[in-house]
Amino acid sequence: MIDTLKITVLIISISFLIIPELIGQSASDLRGKAEDYYRTEQYDRAEEYYRKSLGLERSPETLFNLGNALYKQGRFDEAAEFFEASRELLGRSGQRADAWYNYGNARFEEMDFESAIEAYRNALLDQPEHHEARNNLLLSKMLLEQMQSQEQQQTAQTGDFDSGEYDDWEFMDAPDQQPEEGEGEMEGTIAERDQPEDGESLESDDDPLEQISDQRLQQLLQIAEQDDQQARRKMNERQSDRGQSLRDW
Repeated sequence: MIDTLKITVLIISISFLIIPELIGQSASDLRGKAEDYYRTEQYDRAEEYYRKSLGLERSPETLFNLGNALYKQGRFDEAAEFFEASRELLGRSGQRADAWYNYGNARFEEMDFESAIEAYRNALLDQPEHHEARNNLLLSKMLLEQMQSQEQQQTAQTGDFDSGEYDDWEFMDAPDQQPEEGEGEMEGTIAERDQPEDGESLESDDDPLEQISDQRLQQLLQIAEQDDQQARRKMNERQSDRGQSLRDW
């Protein structure tokens, strides 16, 4: 009888120890632990507890914050999925605008500027005074235009050669091709023009053509460098105007 009583008391005591632990496993408490890890930049641990919280309750806040934890780990595609899932559970509000904004930033990091532009526009529809979304929208448009311009230039250059436009250039003909009658009479043949006059050397350092060529090359290099510096300066100005990478819940 005494042993049975002791066993009963022991079971009750253990129950009192277990019950608080069970209570501590609620979705909100798990989310709280995740936020503690997030604040200390332990994003992998934050992800773990946000996922545990989602297993008990699928809330837009937890989806949103899990997206932030994934973003901080550089997993932008996954982060975008959770920002999108959070947004779908929200009505039109500042929080939904932030979900659009964070989604846009995740797509921006993947250089998917078209999707980023659409996301920033939607953020502004939900919250017109969202200045960071406006700045990032302008930056995304500029980068998209630059990317498209570069692609067009590359396509044009590739297309010129693929189309065979240069196949009939004269310098590609056989070297023993004879000029037609009357050709070269004023200027002489190529061989004649290349012959030095008496006492003159082709390798002379005083050849004005070589000096002009070098000067022109130097000018082109300077112009290219100035253009590059100007483009970088504009890019840095745009980047400095870019909104913070993420909005918190």
